[in-house]
Amino acid sequence: MREFTVVRDDGYNTDGSDSSCDVAQDIEAVFANEADFGVLFDVDGVLARGSTPLTAAVEGIRLLKDDQGNLRVPVAFVTNSCNRSKDKAAQIQKWLNIQVTPDQVIHAPTPVKLLTEFHDKHVLVIGQEYRVEIAHEIGFTNVCTLADIQKAYPLLDMVDHENRNAVAVGNHPDDTNFPAVEAVLLLGEPTHWESHLQLLIDLILTDGKPVSGHTPADVHKVRQLPVIACNIRALGVNGPVWTLSVHCVP
Repeated sequence: MREFTVVRDDGYNTDGSDSSCDVAQDIEAVFANEADFGVLFDVDGVLARGSTPLTAAVEGIRLLKDDQGNLRVPVAFVTNSCNRSKDKAAQIQKWLNIQVTPDQVIHAPTPVKLLTEFHDKHVLVIGQEYRVEIAHEIGFTNVCTLADIQKAYPLLDMVDHENRNAVAVGNHPDDTNFPAVEAVLLLGEPTHWESHLQLLIDLILTDGKPVSGHTPADVHKVRQLPVIACNIRALGVNGPVWTLSVHCVP
């Protein structure tokens, strides 16, 4: 079994001497033969603080490069954010001066790629910027947004004062042809919870289609829509919720 020297995080050995030389020597010893391992890096607070790369992280990556500047081991990067993979890859690449592809970046929503049974269903995606693009990136083919729900069912959103005024002066029937929502994908919190929460509750209580003829006789017995939550810190949903670790939470 390969042995490694354990060093302290402060960069010094227990006798007070600088351990950086020891680390470099250990790494060179490891790479004397072809590496049979990879490295998985956390990003936020480890490689960078905010948008500023940490000096120790840049130096650590440098030690993994060969004489031509290429990484000598496969690497991937983990973040609990919900960005587009290409954006985060470009940011890490700029920080560390290495080639990073979108496939090397693992976001909070990435495990949802495993939930293939939902990928072709009509799914409401909730989040902020690029939410639709991110949903497509992780495999969803038929998505709608809360803006689509507001347009299809204008009488539901009375929290939005602009919509309330528009409805008051004209005839705004529901779009009965709008397909029922079959699942909800939470990529993050929406910008206007005060308005969107009402719409989400109405969808959950009506099996995804809040129109006459589809509303259940007893809301206590309605089938709850599957809710897939990515990086949500607090949940108060009584029903099936798929979290980041892809467990079903009652």
